[in-house]
Amino acid sequence: MTPENFFEDLAAHSRAKHDILRRYLRAWYPIMSNFAKKSGNNVIRYIDGFAGEGTYENGGYYGSPLIALNVIKENEYLINKGLIYEYLFFEETDKGFRHLQEVLSSISFPNCMQVKLECGKFETKLTEWLDLQNSLRYSLDPTFIFVDPFGPTGFSMNLMRRLLSYRSTEVLVTLNLQSIIRWYLEDEEKFVTLDSLFGCRDWRDWRIFSDPIQKVEFLRNLYSNQLKVSNDILTRDFRMENKKGLTSYYLVYATHDPKGLDVMKTAMWSVDPTGAFQYSDITNPAQPLLFRFDEMDCEKYGRELAARFAGMTVPKLTLEEVRKTDPYYLAKHLTGALKWLVEEADPKIIAHGKKRGTGWSSDTEFIFPSKD
Repeated sequence: MTPENFFEDLAAHSRAKHDILRRYLRAWYPIMSNFAKKSGNNVIRYIDGFAGEGTYENGGYYGSPLIALNVIKENEYLINKGLIYEYLFFEETDKGFRHLQEVLSSISFPNCMQVKLECGKFETKLTEWLDLQNSLRYSLDPTFIFVDPFGPTGFSMNLMRRLLSYRSTEVLVTLNLQSIIRWYLEDEEKFVTLDSLFGCRDWRDWRIFSDPIQKVEFLRNLYSNQLKVSNDILTRDFRMENKKGLTSYYLVYATHDPKGLDVMKTAMWSVDPTGAFQYSDITNPAQPLLFRFDEMDCEKYGRELAARFAGMTVPKLTLEEVRKTDPYYLAKHLTGALKWLVEEADPKIIAHGKKRGTGWSSDTEFIFPSKD
């Protein structure tokens, strides 16, 4: 790959990743603002662990800090909500810090937005900040943490698990397993780095796999499972690859809230797949990995539901709750699957309830036939 193509690929990946971030935050902030008002909190926080320079391509392209800031800055409803939107940006390099500082100083923000920028290592700075919160016996306000490093250092599993020990936190992590496989797995001097990244030594079992895809799946599964500091944590992973099928990196999302998972799924499905990159779901290794976000096999989902609920009468609300915790499907996919089950499946399921548009009322019950 030529340098020009490399940076073209990098830019395309960044745009797709930032598009997901933007879409998610546009939905997350209104949800969290309502939650904060009801719970008596008045702060919603965004943390960017590897903030970068803020703008790129001579200012023509915004990085994650400005994307997050503009979600609030461009929304009068949120500005007038009576809440404080706090931003913590950490940038390790002097060059990136100075550039981001210059960019932020040129922007005026409403009083409800409090922006803090620090130069230093993310793990060190955030650990100090968390220690201070604990010493003051502060509970953590609703917080979204974006961890987007260049390599596998500076965001240990201990830190990730500490963050997720607070029920109000959510994390989105960029995990570049390809660079790990290429530069770290065979270099014993770097093993301590991977011990820190995964929070254990189990990653060394990758050697039992001969197939490259199985190696990646093992490491990806291990990382996601290690994030689950409690049983209620939900994760969503997906892979970004170029049209040649080469993986660039993985995004790993973790939350305590099924609604947050639903919002992230919507953001991921909404990203345009027709540009330089496609997206591969890796939630279920038993299923084909590659999918396009504008396609949905309702029959396949319908068969999954039929197998799971065979011989049962299931309220629609129960099906919806089950779907929300599924790392893959959206509400429209459930509607499509039920439509296929009622109208085309053999045998069909029976719907007891009112038909509304393309779906059914919330009090509908579905009778699934038994397996023969």
